[in-house]
Amino acid sequence: VSVVASDDGVNASRDGSGQSIVITGGVLTVDAGGDGLDSNGSIAVSGGVVVVHGPEADFDGALDADGGITVSGGELLGLASDAREGRLREARSIRGAGDLFHFPR
Repeated sequence: VSVVASDDGVNASRDGSGQSIVITGGVLTVDAGGDGLDSNGSIAVSGGVVVVHGPEADFDGALDADGGITVSGGELLGLASDAREGRLREARSIRGAGDLFHFPR
């Protein structure tokens, strides 16, 4: 599945709590102007490959989960840049049981 969005790419939000994004397999690519994956709850990946090309704007990120991000299988890669400065702003790579590489600004 390929998602191209001018704002948030995949969004789980609603009044209250309990919203989550759950990915169990397949291939998902997201190219977002806002947050790439945005959940007011959590994000859980148990299989598949997820690649998020995040925003070029402040206050948004490739991955945004108020309740945290869990990866128990598969691969999750999130990238965001700062267009004004022409540089990589955020890079996160999570594989399998949760190895996390995070390169903040």
